Amino acid sequence: MLTISRLVADPALGLRIVTPELTDRLAAEIRWLHTTELPDPSRYVRPGELVLTNGLWRPHVAAARFVEALTQAGAAGLVFGLTAQTPVLPAELVDLCRERELPLVELCIGVPFAALTRAAARIQNEVLQAELTATVRRGDALATALSRGSGAAGVLEILRGETELPLLVVDRRGRCLAAIGCEPTAEQIRVAAAALNRTPPPLEVNLLGSGPSALYLVEGAMGEIDAGLYCLEPAATLTAADREALEQAARFLSLEVT
Repeated sequence: MLTISRLVADPALGLRIVTPELTDRLAAEIRWLHTTELPDPSRYVRPGELVLTNGLWRPHVAAARFVEALTQAGAAGLVFGLTAQTPVLPAELVDLCRERELPLVELCIGVPFAALTRAAARIQNEVLQAELTATVRRGDALATALSRGSGAAGVLEILRGETELPLLVVDRRGRCLAAIGCEPTAEQIRVAAAALNRTPPPLEVNLLGSGPSALYLVEGAMGEIDAGLYCLEPAATLTAADREALEQAARFLSLEVT
């Protein structure tokens, strides 16, 4: 995924992390890059964007107000491009970013912001290609498992090769079709089945002691909900890759259930 750390890792960009203590923020996915010299860019910066600036706003607004605007907008971080007029990072800006826990990166003189944009586009393209390859390979493996009669258990085994998530497949009649990484009780299976019979079924179900569990619906031949693929983790904690794998597995489970 596109992160500040991944951009900094490209030696051709001449980037230096000024706030290395913000490890989680540096490793978090960023939405895109946003170049601005506006004194107050909060109306235009979207949450998760990495802001690029040369500091041309400095004569017009205090650094505190600029940093506050980025914080309010939910910016992923700030890249300050050094220039002949500003060859050194302003100390006040460094202190403010550390105080507000806003990742700050220094861009050396002579490297245009366009170079960062090109690098970001390349990284995103690599990510998309990797995701597509993984989806195709997973689809082949799932199809092979079903054709060999491995059933729901075979589907979960394939998912287990990609993730350590505890998984459970229950049909609406209260039968446990497969489980991996967990040993569901009879009461948990009853609650899981009952949720499938609700209209509409919930996106998460509390399976008595395991906490919120993400639910992926398994449809039958007539488009009705016949079963559910439960991931015994809250939906909010799942990565994009986890969600893609679970959604794909649910679609293949529909073939098995049918």
